[in-house]
Amino acid sequence: MTKAIIFDFDGVIVESDPFHRKAMDHAAKQVGLSCSQQTNDKYFLGKKLNKAASEFLKAYGKEEELDYFLKGKMQFDPHYAEGVIIFQETINFIKKNKDKYRFCICTGSRRILMNSFFKRYKIKEDFEFILSGDDYSEGKPDPESYEL
Repeated sequence: MTKAIIFDFDGVIVESDPFHRKAMDHAAKQVGLSCSQQTNDKYFLGKKLNKAASEFLKAYGKEEELDYFLKGKMQFDPHYAEGVIIFQETINFIKKNKDKYRFCICTGSRRILMNSFFKRYKIKEDFEFILSGDDYSEGKPDPESYEL
C-alpha cells in the first residue's frame, strides 16, 4: 500500500526548462559566450549548477569566469516563479490527495528558486519535507538525495 509519494520538482510540478535556458544564455553572455538549447542540454540539464557551469566554461577556456557566470545566472532568480509553467494536474492531484498520502519533494533545484515558487503558489504546506539541491553534494542520478 502506497503511503508516501516523493515528487521531483522540475518536470513534475513545474516546467522550468525555458526559464533555465534563458537564464543560462544570460549568464553565458556575461562571459562573452552564448548558450543554445543544445549547449544547455549538454552541460546543464539535470546537473548541479556549480559543477555544470565549471564544465561549460572549461570547454570554452573560460574557467576563470565562473563567478561572473554564476552571478549572471542568479540575476534571473527573482523571476523564477513567474518564469515557470505550473503543471496544474499535479497540483490538483496533490490538493485532492493530501490527506491520503504523505507528500515530499526531492529535487536538484536550488532552495531559493523553490521558495520563490512556494511564496507565489502557496502549496509548501502540502509537503511533509522538501529536499533541495542545496541539501546534498552529488546531483542525480546519484542516490544520495533519495537516501537522505
